[in-house]
Amino acid sequence: MRLRRIVVSLVSSMALLHCGSDGQDEPFHAPTDRDASPGADGKDASTSVSDASSDTPNDATSPAPQDASSDVAHLDDHPNMESDVSSIPSPGQGAEDLVGYWVYTKIIKDGTVTLEREKPLGNGQGLHKFAFAENGRAFYIYNAPTLSDFDHPGTFEVSEHLVSYHEIMKYSCAHPHPKDENSNALNPATTYSFFHKVGSDELWFSIELATGFNNTPFHKSKPASEPSTNQGMWMVFQRISEQDFYGKHMIRVCQGSPKCPCHPDCPSKDLLREPAPLPACTDTWPYS
Repeated sequence: MRLRRIVVSLVSSMALLHCGSDGQDEPFHAPTDRDASPGADGKDASTSVSDASSDTPNDATSPAPQDASSDVAHLDDHPNMESDVSSIPSPGQGAEDLVGYWVYTKIIKDGTVTLEREKPLGNGQGLHKFAFAENGRAFYIYNAPTLSDFDHPGTFEVSEHLVSYHEIMKYSCAHPHPKDENSNALNPATTYSFFHKVGSDELWFSIELATGFNNTPFHKSKPASEPSTNQGMWMVFQRISEQDFYGKHMIRVCQGSPKCPCHPDCPSKDLLREPAPLPACTDTWPYS
């Protein structure tokens, strides 16, 4: 679906966004149930969207990829990556289970679904997306309940069912100042998650958080042991096409200024490569 019109506002109208979950937990019965959705607890951000939530991304009605290869992030599709491949560690055996584009559908806590996504940009609870390339490049984007973006380009490694996500940098198109406490651009980190593949189109990640402001929702330290899927928090993702990753599930609106410009990659539709450097920001912080 197309995002009809984006309205940038420093004072977000949350009434436009809180159109989803009734807030009550429901029992979780089948790990392959895919018509669910994402959420997030909330710090504030400041991008609002008009008319974005009128479309429902029910998997049954979403257009199928034109061919299977459109869901996989191939090196040949991203020529800018060729020059820096040698600097990336091999993602390891099992990495092929992650390769592709993913949007989150639900959060499960101790076997019970607690949050679900019913619309392309979430229900006013937040939105999570991952992209993983065959050569070890990765990109994670979190949209807050107000849909402000928080971007985490990085690399990934897999060891059995444990994935390590190494951030290269952090930035936000909606909050471009590098000292913004939400984007926390000056402090990249490594986070960890156990994952399970269900069929070819569903991924479960063990998580520590339901948000992705400063880090991915993964664990900040390596878990001592793999939890069962009925224990702890898990975030469930469905496979999507590259077109939908950059299309109906993407919103990144630049709110920079001459003194603090947005990151050069904000308009990019080729994020699985070496990210551009953080731009210089001479504006004071906090904003006066």
